[in-house]
Amino acid sequence: MPTSGTRTAALALFLLPAAALAAPRAWVSATFGVDTGVCSRPAPCRTFTYAITKVDAGGEVNVLDSGGYGEMTITKSVTVNVAPGVTAGIVAAAADGVTINGAPTDEIVLRGLTISTTGTRTGIKALAFGVLHIENCSVNGVGSAGYPIGISATASASARVLIVDTIVRNFYDGIFVGGPVNATIERSRAFGNAEGLFAGIDSRTTIRESVFSGNDRGVMVYNSLSGSTTAVTAANNAISGNTHGAFLYADAGGTAEIVLSANAISDNGTAGVYVNNLGGTADLTLSANTVHNNGAGVQMSTFGGGTTVARTRNDNTFLHNAGGDVIGGSLTTLPPK
Repeated sequence: MPTSGTRTAALALFLLPAAALAAPRAWVSATFGVDTGVCSRPAPCRTFTYAITKVDAGGEVNVLDSGGYGEMTITKSVTVNVAPGVTAGIVAAAADGVTINGAPTDEIVLRGLTISTTGTRTGIKALAFGVLHIENCSVNGVGSAGYPIGISATASASARVLIVDTIVRNFYDGIFVGGPVNATIERSRAFGNAEGLFAGIDSRTTIRESVFSGNDRGVMVYNSLSGSTTAVTAANNAISGNTHGAFLYADAGGTAEIVLSANAISDNGTAGVYVNNLGGTADLTLSANTVHNNGAGVQMSTFGGGTTVARTRNDNTFLHNAGGDVIGGSLTTLPPK
């Protein structure tokens, strides 16, 4: 016979709110999903928005078949997982594709999504989070009119973003990183944007083994806030076929820094590396890059009393830059490693 303690425990479990009984996994299907129940694998739900409400914080939403799953807002730790061979589409029309507005401790994983935007919608807008992983996603815009953004990470508190094996194309800013956000971009591609990457005020970004091509400015490093620093480290990338390859912009006492190491910087119409200093500190370091077939290799312009520091380890290869290898300034040789 059950003891009184056993009966009390059973009654307490029965009275738990529905949220406490959420599952670690939910499933969605475009073919036979319905937004009711708990989104089990035999009885999946239809949309990401509904399925996310049915998993615990830190849970996982899995996609069973190809189709459109609608815009979604994420306010807790969760993984949205699309298996290889399945196309899980989001058309950002009524709202941004994915909006992330969680807590500074939340970790979100977006894996395998295909996002298409209309008008000025943002593909992935990350406003508040702790760690955001964007893996094997495709984010597609319709052009730069109205300043649409592919991936925007602008958390007010310190946060980390990891973008891996992802394509972003046809936006004003393909990837926008702002505020005290630390971003890592690996094996990803930005095509056809006004700015492939816009590294905004007080952000830190590392780029490795990625391609920035067909943009107006491939990698834009921007700062116009006195006392703050925007820093980008780019190694082993292809920065080619843009109007400006890497573009360093410093103004109003802000510091913009870029370290370029072992990149192929080629066929950029105006310059492979362009420094535009309007009254801040522009800090450029070059090491082991191949800089060739650009309008100019490195072009430096300083206005308004700014300070430009440009360094080289003297191991870069400059070839066939039509307007000259280094114009508007000079490179200071660093000591050997």
